[in-house]
Amino acid sequence: YLPKNYLINSFMGPLVLSQEVPVNIGEYSNKLSIELNGEKLNFKNSKKNIYSLPGKLIIEHKFNKLIILKELIFINKRTALIKTKFINKSNKKIKIKPSISGNIYLKVKTKSTNNSINDNIFWFNYFKKIENIKNKINIYFNSIIDNNIQEKLVIHYDKNLEKFETSTKNNKIFYDCYFKEEEVNGGSFLTLSSFESFLFSNEKTNYSFSKNNLYFEDNKIRWDKYIKNILKIQSSKNLDKLIIKSLQTLIGNWRSPAGIIKKNFIIPSITYQDFIRAWSWDTWKISVGVDRFDYKLAQDFFESIFDFQIDKNDEIRKNDIGMVPDCIFFNYSLERGGKSLNWNERNTKPPIASWAALEIFKISKDKSFLKRIYPKIVAYNKWWNNNRSIKQDFILRYGSTIDKKNDFSKIETIIEAASWESGMDNAPRFDWDRIQIEKCFYKRNLVGYVIDQISVDLNSFNYLDFICLEKIGKILEIKNHICNYRNHALMIKKFINEYMYCDQKNFYYDIKAETKNKITNHGSGIEGILPLFAKVSTKFIAKKIIESISNKNYDLFVPFPSVSINNERFSAQDYLRGPVWLDQLYFALKGIKNYNFDQFSKNLQKRLLKTWLDY
Repeated sequence: YLPKNYLINSFMGPLVLSQEVPVNIGEYSNKLSIELNGEKLNFKNSKKNIYSLPGKLIIEHKFNKLIILKELIFINKRTALIKTKFINKSNKKIKIKPSISGNIYLKVKTKSTNNSINDNIFWFNYFKKIENIKNKINIYFNSIIDNNIQEKLVIHYDKNLEKFETSTKNNKIFYDCYFKEEEVNGGSFLTLSSFESFLFSNEKTNYSFSKNNLYFEDNKIRWDKYIKNILKIQSSKNLDKLIIKSLQTLIGNWRSPAGIIKKNFIIPSITYQDFIRAWSWDTWKISVGVDRFDYKLAQDFFESIFDFQIDKNDEIRKNDIGMVPDCIFFNYSLERGGKSLNWNERNTKPPIASWAALEIFKISKDKSFLKRIYPKIVAYNKWWNNNRSIKQDFILRYGSTIDKKNDFSKIETIIEAASWESGMDNAPRFDWDRIQIEKCFYKRNLVGYVIDQISVDLNSFNYLDFICLEKIGKILEIKNHICNYRNHALMIKKFINEYMYCDQKNFYYDIKAETKNKITNHGSGIEGILPLFAKVSTKFIAKKIIESISNKNYDLFVPFPSVSINNERFSAQDYLRGPVWLDQLYFALKGIKNYNFDQFSKNLQKRLLKTWLDY
């Protein structure tokens, strides 16, 4: 964080991830105070320059005789380096006596809520103890989730502490680190550096103060490479800042291996508890973006989810071989012997892994990645077509696994999991008053439950999955089953265009499974545009679809709401009942472009980008 107001001499935070919970552990951990020639400096009297660059935070203060430059970077997956440089502007010797202070909250809030009376249940005694050993401060925390995992913050200074003091006030423990006074010759400088590391249990970090300059050089090289790579693919004078901001956001959401997760992975947001997890299809989509600047990192993200794919040795899910769980966490679920708050195997997410793998390959050209992932994607495809197809005819329905939380006697639990499986969680088409459920069997074994409607987005993704598997198979020169992939895809394409396209409304709709009746009476949603993304539509139908969305139901100020504005259950601010979701918007724009309506696609994209740039 960059500081504001009275904290202009400190970086904020830090924010840490206590296993699965984002925690601001304190207001600041490196607030600087200076005595210059025996007199305390007032930072409010300086000329301030506080800003960020990609991969670096910077605070600069200029006084008559002294320039203070504070810089913060990350040097590895657990450690930040903060370097403070004191530059003597005068030609005379000066004396500098620095001190660093910080504070830690005794209690922290463990869930994002609306500050209601019931919020008290979400406050936790996180702070455990603080100790000082020579030039190190160790701060220990009580585990919010798993007590068997120890969490601590280690602050390591490159100078020994002359004095260390603590005090407690207003839910905070304050600590002060005093260093000895040093002389700085005219035109020379003095540095004070610290490493801040957040560690789990027996983790250790590997760093050296003698390599400080090298760390800053490596950091610049890494970020310059990111920026060069991404601007090489797409650069525009007006959009470069937005592109780099997007890059920074993605890197900010990068999580390193921890807990049960053994690869680099990525989450949607680091500040909201319910987003401190890696969802399957979110990860695959995000990996496509990350590939633009670091394909090795993108591959790691992509494969992190498949590390938890259900295999034949799984004792809990014997009927779900090939399934990929909806989302994974630092800890296993209770059922698997862990203590995760929200680990979810009640459902999966739409099958777009093969599409994402191909997108990553287009830039990396790395066949070894495809070889690793191909059998896993094939197994995932088989699971979908065995466990979510009532007639085993490659026509799929959203549903749920056999799980303690998916109770067949309580219809709402099955519908909830099925709606989560769609990735459009609370979309009106999944409202409980509109859906029934059925059991799904494979080779006479009950393997799960499905809803009684066939969704156009799911089957478009299934079509695309088969097409992409065929392409990957050809790249790898794997001949088995290749022709079957194409045949299965064509069957799905025929079904979608025959039963799910409505001539009267020029749009695609979900249908009721038994009657094949299109569900048009409730209005449409973004799912009706997705067949264009998968290239399921004929050119004639695509033209009709694009004509139908060139109106005030979808072609809005920010185009492509998740639900058409004329849908009777449209809600402008309710999650997936109206607000624009960028992944769906991306699919829609790509779909329009697939059918050579480039100008219309560009116009919509320009309007979207202008909204962000104006904001």
